[in-house]
Amino acid sequence: MIPNIRKSVIPVFLLVLLMVACGKDDNSGEIDREKQRLDSIENSMNTIVRQLQSLVYVPESGSDIHLCGTDPVTLRYRVEPKRLATELSNNMTQLSFESKAFTATPSLTVTQASGDNDAGVLTLTVKPSDDFVVGGDYAFALVFSEDGTSFVSAYVPVTVEADDTMNVDKDDDTGQEDAE
Repeated sequence: MIPNIRKSVIPVFLLVLLMVACGKDDNSGEIDREKQRLDSIENSMNTIVRQLQSLVYVPESGSDIHLCGTDPVTLRYRVEPKRLATELSNNMTQLSFESKAFTATPSLTVTQASGDNDAGVLTLTVKPSDDFVVGGDYAFALVFSEDGTSFVSAYVPVTVEADDTMNVDKDDDTGQEDAE
């Protein structure tokens, strides 16, 4: 993307230099407009979301995100370019998870973030909401939003394991788990 921008910026820059060198003061308004356009292009290139190339989930084991009740989980994402890992963690409030169902619940909430620019790894501590169901069909994508633009990772399946705090569907008469 940057080489294409350079191709469009260089002729404009040369035009501006030529006009200044020739003393064309009557075109100062046009020069100012071109300077503003160049500043706008430069500013848009400096936003994190425009620089971000990939966010890829790195599983601890298997390929799913594993949840056990509402216990926080640690998730790692490979970031490209690597140098953005720390910037992403410093902008934790702009990180969220999107459900494949596009519903608000159940949800995953980022509670902590750290970045390692050398390894290009973003490490997140995530708290699941209490409305996940064992055996439910879930997948979530990590989303980074900035200035009305978002970068969305691939969706990752979520496996939910039962724990003592989760509601398990039981038969009202026997108190035993329902066989479905």
